[in-house]
Amino acid sequence: MSETLKEIGSTVAKLRALLSERKKDLLRIQSLQDVLTSSLDVLWESTNILIQDQRLWKETLALVASGKVLSVAAQAEHALDVVGDVEREKSWISSGSDYCRWIGKGVVGLCEGGDHGETATSNSIKAAARLLGKGLTLGHDDTLVHTVLEHLISGQMQQQLYQCLIASLTSYEQRHVLLSTLRIISTNYLPSSISSESQIVGSSSISASSALLKYLLNGSPQLGDDLCNYLTSTPSSIYLARVAIAALPLEQTEKLLQKVWEQFGDKLHIRHDPILQQESTARLLLLCMGYIYRAEPMSILMHARSSLQSNAMSNRLGSSSARVRLLAMFVGEAVSELVDKEKGSRMNFELEGDEAVEAGLWKKLVQIEEKPGLIKDLASQSSKPRQQGVNIKPEKILTAKKEKAVKPMIVEVLDDEEEDDNLVSYAKPDSDTEDSDEDATLVERNKPKPPVYIRDLISALLDTSNPTTHTLALRTAPSLIRRKANFGTELLDQLPNLASALTNLQDHFEDHDFHDLYQASMIATIVAQPKVMGPWYVRESFVGDYSIGQRGAMLVAVGLAARELGGFGRIKSDVVNNGEADETFPTKMLPERLHKVYAGIGNGSRHAETKGALMPAQTAEVDTLARVMGQTMLVPLSTRKSASAGKQRTKIIRNDLASVMAEAFFFPLTGYFHASMQSRSTTSPFLTTPSLLTLYLKTLAILLQSAGPSVLILPQLTSEFWTLLLALRSQALKDASVLEAILFGFLTLLVVNEGHGERRRLATECGRELVETREWVGGVWEGLDGGGGGSGERGGLAGLGMGEEGGVLESGGGGNEQDRCKVLAAGVLMQIKEVVDQYQRLMVGNLVMP
Repeated sequence: MSETLKEIGSTVAKLRALLSERKKDLLRIQSLQDVLTSSLDVLWESTNILIQDQRLWKETLALVASGKVLSVAAQAEHALDVVGDVEREKSWISSGSDYCRWIGKGVVGLCEGGDHGETATSNSIKAAARLLGKGLTLGHDDTLVHTVLEHLISGQMQQQLYQCLIASLTSYEQRHVLLSTLRIISTNYLPSSISSESQIVGSSSISASSALLKYLLNGSPQLGDDLCNYLTSTPSSIYLARVAIAALPLEQTEKLLQKVWEQFGDKLHIRHDPILQQESTARLLLLCMGYIYRAEPMSILMHARSSLQSNAMSNRLGSSSARVRLLAMFVGEAVSELVDKEKGSRMNFELEGDEAVEAGLWKKLVQIEEKPGLIKDLASQSSKPRQQGVNIKPEKILTAKKEKAVKPMIVEVLDDEEEDDNLVSYAKPDSDTEDSDEDATLVERNKPKPPVYIRDLISALLDTSNPTTHTLALRTAPSLIRRKANFGTELLDQLPNLASALTNLQDHFEDHDFHDLYQASMIATIVAQPKVMGPWYVRESFVGDYSIGQRGAMLVAVGLAARELGGFGRIKSDVVNNGEADETFPTKMLPERLHKVYAGIGNGSRHAETKGALMPAQTAEVDTLARVMGQTMLVPLSTRKSASAGKQRTKIIRNDLASVMAEAFFFPLTGYFHASMQSRSTTSPFLTTPSLLTLYLKTLAILLQSAGPSVLILPQLTSEFWTLLLALRSQALKDASVLEAILFGFLTLLVVNEGHGERRRLATECGRELVETREWVGGVWEGLDGGGGGSGERGGLAGLGMGEEGGVLESGGGGNEQDRCKVLAAGVLMQIKEVVDQYQRLMVGNLVMP
């Protein structure tokens, strides 16, 4: 077997030498690639020989599992694809996911004692653990762990051997396996229903997934604590929380309950955690209470009467956020109903309407009881396509056979004696353009009809073999979805399949209207069901397996759909083409020079040129809206009031966004972003791609501005968005577009809260954020100004066209990002200055308080 290793090592060295040459020998590279593939194919056939010699096994791991082979093979494959003219099948050793699957098969083979049926020994288990630990460093943790789990689920790997394998890993590697297992369970095996009632119904996949997780936890006691830390720090779905709590032993569940109670009542968590995280904590709390109550009722009674519970309830009920108070009411009523047997002594907040319905669902969480089942049930679950997967085939639609129509008999009339000479004969019909082709076989008689049902629409969208049917369905989709929104339950039943089909559409036929229709279809689904599809698109943009362009398209759809729900109307097609908004947004224009700065007339920025390669063309709509909003917000409040007072009284536009914006759009956006920032195992594309982060921040700002100050929980939205913007200040140093988006977010926050009552609340509740923002934005403005434009704050603002009265004057320069950032920074400083000057004494009193 040492000869095989020598052959692999020499082949890798030869490939590396050939790839370093300027003129590459493609034939030799291809032959060496084939030799390397064949050598790796037979490497796991004699694993027992490899592990007998520790030095030999160490060399094997250093060569095979450290990335040397994978990197060289990927470079060789790239050279063959770029330089070579002949199409060839790509080798599996150049793909990171396929290579990790191969390593996973080697891990399973070592655990089972090799291909010859030998009994697994402690040496083979340790060797498999070292191979698995090395494989986790290749960057495809989920693929590697999933390969091992598939053998465990199918029964090809014994459960005891799997636990021994986990026990042989280091604590760091065990934590990686745990996080990968949780992601695999959540993505592949758990239900994906979007209805609230289905979240409290039992499922075989949940019990089977809890059994799989329990086998993992039995491999190491430390993993129980790691799981508890994950549940309390990362927002998780209710299905994953049910799986985790069912897999935890009772002692770990009691520790988790104690930690969750402390976090639920902590003032810092109440004020700074996103609502999505706080809702996850509340669900986790009720699930733990229910499990422990069935085992030890007295323990729950002591928890309900403890000072920890009373402090948590009082802290939450005293919060300024309505959603935070509502969560306290849900938890308080559920716990009281659990421990208080008499109805008269139970806690009752007398909730009404939708809040009462939601409270009933929260109370049912304490009644959920899951027991670990059989992991073999997951084998059938993995073969079924998930509703939220990226490759979903349409349902087979049963159509009735058309009855054969009876052809009319043709009777030849030889003579017509009653012919009237006074009758005027019809003119000869015009020739059909489709019949003008000389070849009659090319005439298409059976023209496709536009789909009238959602199922037919899904089938036509996924049918890429027929260009006519696919294009017709794409052009029909926006109007059909809007017509079906209030007509029966057909659209609601097919929404997951329809949304998956829309998000995975590709421009196969190079239609110049594809992006407009693609975006309009997604917007139509969100407008039809905002509470359902808003969180769906947000979740998929963060955790789904999509490209940067697809993630950006979903964010654009969320922002524009929210704007439409806010009463601003639909976006016209000329927004993308000409960079101008429709007449309803806005009605106030800046002077010509500042209009050029914000409307993007003239020279574009460097970032705008490169963004098209990463994002779809529809991001121009969000950029244009952001610039036009900036124009309006830079106009002083007194000027806007006088201008609006002089206009005639117009019809009040209904704002449907205010009631659904928080739970359907804003909180999911901030919650998933917070979870991606806290994740240590994966790097979020929102943090590595500046254009995507810019789009995300502008989307949040458009949501806040579209909802307006009429949102009941505006203080909570302001606090979360402000905290998020301050946390991203370091990202602004890396890209100018991110700096512009952050400044635009600050300006939107201050303008939405510019009423008398809102400004007083900013001074009392957000005084520290105001001062911190002023210091940072002032430093940014000084850095952009470069020391020119006057001395001091007044001189600098005057140099940017901002007078002492706050009016917008003239600004020189072109429409580049630096000029826009300077004007936005000046607007933020002027808004903060107005708040500070008006409530300075109130702010000083709050800042000096301990």
